[in-house]
This record gives sequence, C-alpha cells and structure tokens, in this order.
Amino acid sequence: MTKPTPFEKPAYEGDRVLFVPEMAGRAGRHAQSIHRWLSQGELPVVEIAGRRGCWESDFLAKLQPVTLE
Repeated sequence: MTKPTPFEKPAYEGDRVLFVPEMAGRAGRHAQSIHRWLSQGELPVVEIAGRRGCWESDFLAKLQPVTLE
C-alpha cells in the first residue's frame, strides 16, 4: 500500500479532493477498483480525517486515454 501524501496545494484553483465513492461513480467502476488504484500507487493518495481520496486533477488525468505520437 502506498503511503498517503501530506495535504498539499491543489494543482489548480478549484481543484478538490475526491473520495472513493465519488470516484467510483464518476469512473463507472466498483469502489474496490478505486481502492486498488490508490493502494498500488496508480493514483496519489490524500488522506483527510481517515478517508482516502485524491485530487480531482490526478483522478481526471488517470481517466484520460493514453495517446502515442
């Protein structure tokens, strides 16, 4: 499991922390998939009051398709 990062400055003004239930709904995935992404370091973890989440900007970057040029 990856260690949660300290609560750092967001990537842009208006960026916010998303928690697992919201990420699961927006990605159309099960919460277990999101927990796995967080545990395996595919998403950087932000922990607030014992809840795990990540910045919205990092989450959206994860969902973007990879393009090769």
